[in-house]
Amino acid sequence: MSEGYAWIITDKAMDLLHSMDSSVLIESIQGALGFKSYIPPLSKLHNFTIRWRRKMRMENPNMEMMELNVFGIWAYDAIWALARAVEKVADKISQTKEQSAALNMTDLANIGASQSGSIILNELLQIKFRGLSGEFQFMYGKLISRAFEIVNVLGKRERRVGFWTLTDGITKEMNPYVNEKYLRSSSTNTGLETIIWLGGSTTTPKGWLMRMNGKKLRIGVPVNQGFKELIKVQRDPQTNATTAIGFCIDVFIAAIDGLLSTESYEFIPFEDSNGEPAGNYNNLIYQVYLQNYDVVMGDTTITANRSLYVDFTMPYTDLGVGTIARVDNKNMWIFLKPLDSNLWLTSAVFFLLTGFVVWVIEHPVNEEFQGSAAQQMEMIFWFSFSTLVFTHREKLLNNLSRFTVIVWVFIVLLLAASYTATLSSMLTV
Repeated sequence: MSEGYAWIITDKAMDLLHSMDSSVLIESIQGALGFKSYIPPLSKLHNFTIRWRRKMRMENPNMEMMELNVFGIWAYDAIWALARAVEKVADKISQTKEQSAALNMTDLANIGASQSGSIILNELLQIKFRGLSGEFQFMYGKLISRAFEIVNVLGKRERRVGFWTLTDGITKEMNPYVNEKYLRSSSTNTGLETIIWLGGSTTTPKGWLMRMNGKKLRIGVPVNQGFKELIKVQRDPQTNATTAIGFCIDVFIAAIDGLLSTESYEFIPFEDSNGEPAGNYNNLIYQVYLQNYDVVMGDTTITANRSLYVDFTMPYTDLGVGTIARVDNKNMWIFLKPLDSNLWLTSAVFFLLTGFVVWVIEHPVNEEFQGSAAQQMEMIFWFSFSTLVFTHREKLLNNLSRFTVIVWVFIVLLLAASYTATLSSMLTV
């Protein structure tokens, strides 16, 4: 945080800046640039702010008065949007049947979907009106931010240096007349006001890569036989030159291209004279602390101990870490839920159909499938359901019946495996 550097703060942090500890935070980011969600100065917002302050002062006389931030304004508009959506679909909601029993929110397996909830949600996503924050409208399920303020942190306040709009990009000033459809900025005022950078300088920083004095950026890369898709070191047998490829390298090159930097760099394999790894990942990362490398690139894990010596970039791959926990389900009929009623009925019909088909084929030639009518009916039922646990002991003489049973046993195997997997997933979350 010194002269020659530039810091840009995103709107998520900048919108919350005044709610944080100003004595520590604001003093440490002097000269930084930031984006703030732009709320047009509408008369209805001014009137609401006056009423809100009066109400807060009456209800909390001893409390320090806080400014109404953009999240409070959005929350107010969101409540109005929900109320408008409910009013529009009130007739449809009254026609739906809601469950009378209260939902047990700890019983995740049995939480149903509200019929009226989907109706309200569909209407809410289509709602559009003019609220305290201006045009309130969702796009792809998210609130549209049509403009941002670009602010420069100076002293205990933020100095506005320009705007960014969806239609005109970066401009110095915003047209005071806000169109119903979109925010329109003045096309004659392009660029930004003068920015006071870190250290109180008005000179735009050139970037740290430009201050390498012509030296190549030394990038250490691991030599391993692990995930070659992430990073892999190749050696040319003729020239003995090494090159690094993989997803990590692609991300780095894309970042360099995005910076429009012409600075040169070289990949240095972390290996000994025999071409073997010169140590583990801890040893490789420690080389940055020893200033043998400027950067280390690869599938390196961020740990607390390593963070004591080096700084890591933000992760750009999914860790894929999860927690499996048992669901406290007291429903005695849960063993029936892995298969729906139609599949249970279809399975039962095919059990009987398979037994009947085998009986028709084997009855003329097989004594085990003969006897009285009652014995033959028992044989059909017994043979069908014994295949569920593969305990059928009747010897089949006809090849056609054998083929039928083989196909059916294979289907039973798939059905049993699917049932077991589904029941297991229902008992864990």
